[in-house]
Amino acid sequence: MTSPEEFLSRNIILYAFVGLALRFVLYGLPRIDLVWLYALLSLLVGFGGGGIAWGNRLKLTRITVIGIMLIVVGLLPLHILL
Repeated sequence: MTSPEEFLSRNIILYAFVGLALRFVLYGLPRIDLVWLYALLSLLVGFGGGGIAWGNRLKLTRITVIGIMLIVVGLLPLHILL
């Protein structure tokens, strides 16, 4: 059994990279001035994925739903607004 901190950090990093890959697939490469937004939104997807994993581990549906909402917001095309 891993510690909670190790579990969360591993899942957040994994899902952040998955979120970054999904953003590249969905929206292509960003302009150089929007790289920070891609990184921030990918981190938001990572936090959402970590929340889903943590909610499933502890059987807390509220955390799972919050994680899903964070992933949806992280994958929105917010770079079009800037």
